[in-house]
Formats: sequence, structure tokens, C-alpha cells
Amino acid sequence: MQTPFFKVEDVFYVPSRGCVVVGKIIDNSVRIGDKIIIESKNGRISQSEVIEIELNRKMVESASINEKAGLLLSGITDKDVIKDDIIKKI
Repeated sequence: MQTPFFKVEDVFYVPSRGCVVVGKIIDNSVRIGDKIIIESKNGRISQSEVIEIELNRKMVESASINEKAGLLLSGITDKDVIKDDIIKKI
């Protein structure tokens, strides 16, 4: 069973880029290319991949525990993820 590593605090949709989730890394770390599962409060489960990571308005390759980050996700819209959803690595 995967451990949650990210709790969604906000969601943005950027035209021509995709869905960006903002939140705090609560366990472990995340790297570009990581495959993830989004577990929604309403029971919906979606899969995606981390395309970009932003920390303090800078693009980075990875982010670690206790850092607030923005994750650009592939194949996800702002309708697929909401505040307080949990993200786990596959």
C-alpha cells in the first residue's frame, strides 16, 4: 500500500499547460517523472505523472518533505482533483 506524500491545498488549470496542484509534501519526496495516484475525497482515483515541479517560483527537479510545491500533472484537469485530495506514488 502506498503512503500519501502530498496533500492538495489548491488547484489551477493553466491553458496549454495543464493542471497544477499546490500543496505540502507530507512524506518522502517527489521527482519529475514520478507516476502518481490521486485519491479524491469523493472516492475517485486517477493516475497521472509529474511533469514539472515549482518551488518558490523556480522550476526544480525534485522537492522534499515539508516543502510547499506546485506540481504540473499530465492528463488531469481541474475537475479531476480538488482541495484536500491525497496524492500517492505508484
